[in-house]
Amino acid sequence: MKHSMVFAYAVQVYYIYALPPNGDLLNAIWRVLVLEQVIQVANIMSSTVPFLKAFMMSLDSSQLGANRAGVITT
Repeated sequence: MKHSMVFAYAVQVYYIYALPPNGDLLNAIWRVLVLEQVIQVANIMSSTVPFLKAFMMSLDSSQLGANRAGVITT
């Protein structure tokens, strides 16, 4: 995951340097902004995914099973 983030940073820096100095900046900057969002999502995902399973396992569904509701099953 770290290699892909380094690649995304490198591509973003390339697009920042490739921005036209006297051109239509609003039309040219969208690639930089999209890459910024990709970098943010990659950083959030790489920091939260290792803890996702433990978090999901700790959640209680609050739905009682048949054996916990006092119902005798056969």
